[in-house]
Amino acid sequence: MTIRNERRRHTRIGLDAQILVTDGTVVHTGRLCDIALRGLLVRFESGWTPAEGALHMVCIWFGNTTSINLEGRVAHSQIGLAGVAIERMELADASRLRRLVELNLGDHTLLDRELTALVGG
Repeated sequence: MTIRNERRRHTRIGLDAQILVTDGTVVHTGRLCDIALRGLLVRFESGWTPAEGALHMVCIWFGNTTSINLEGRVAHSQIGLAGVAIERMELADASRLRRLVELNLGDHTLLDRELTALVGG
């Protein structure tokens, strides 16, 4: 797992997990490249390239009984790769994402900064 900041307001955490993305009719599989409180980067095994601006349901599966489900909009894409901005998720999923970020940052000060940026403070 790696942590990247790259002049962003949110720290990106490199994780490997299975991703399922659906537009309501077709399910595409991929791998999580990295994740932050505001979005994620996905690599699609089939080379599928989603349309920018498209809204999709995303399930991040961590291989045990843990998953994070969210609704996200494609912010940018290229062949087989897409950046997805998180638009909506249930409270339980948001709590799991928060905990995941907290564990990987290892610093409550950084987490507080991330959460403040997320809520616009």
